[in-house]
Amino acid sequence: MNFIGDYIKGVLFFFKGLSLIRSNLELKRIAFWPFLINCCLYIAYIITAIGNYQLFVRLYHLVTPPFDKWYNIFYIPFGVVAVFIGILTMFFIFFLAANLISSVFNDKLAQKTLILQGFTFDQKKGGLKTNLHNGLAVILYTLKSELKRGVSFLAVLGILLLLSLLPGLGVLIYSVGGVVVGIFFLAFNFLDYTLCLEKLSFKAKRGIITTNPWLSAGFGTIVFLLLPIPIINIMIPPVAVVAAALIYAETKSGGQER
Repeated sequence: MNFIGDYIKGVLFFFKGLSLIRSNLELKRIAFWPFLINCCLYIAYIITAIGNYQLFVRLYHLVTPPFDKWYNIFYIPFGVVAVFIGILTMFFIFFLAANLISSVFNDKLAQKTLILQGFTFDQKKGGLKTNLHNGLAVILYTLKSELKRGVSFLAVLGILLLLSLLPGLGVLIYSVGGVVVGIFFLAFNFLDYTLCLEKLSFKAKRGIITTNPWLSAGFGTIVFLLLPIPIINIMIPPVAVVAAALIYAETKSGGQER
């Protein structure tokens, strides 16, 4: 039954991250910037979605034929799904943009959280040119990591899509599998800000997730459930970054990572 305890612990780590931000002024100051960036991009997303209303209407009619025959009503769900996928794709584009723009601050959030947990880092300060160079390096690293995670995510979804063609349980396998993949993808996504500080390879990062699957699943689940909620989802990323850093600190100190 230890896996249940790990799963619950993973969920609770999110709220520990929230509590730590609320109690630490420096973390609040750093978290303010990704929060502001998310607010701006959230507004831009809504404006873009409303502005592309006609595009979604055309997409719906492209997939759904005219109702000249009674059985064409059965195509309605396909039109709805097509529009949903279009909106979801736009969401992920903005989500990627938020990750890239906020990456410098998320990196600082993860680092400060680890310092509060007793980790040490080289704190040399440089001039404007050095800081800009370091910031650009973090953004490029984040883009590289996002692409690697994205390719892995799409590869697994592709396999699930093929399995969905199986008669009987195919659709169920795809639906459940898609949720599970999404949960672990989010856990990996927010843990990566901490793992990059340790300069781990992609394989080693993946090993942290696979070594602590239930802890990662619990953490990924709470993020997965909260991210779709409007307004609240603006505050999720900074909290998730801090929570992920706390998870890493505990797994390392507890000797759970291999």
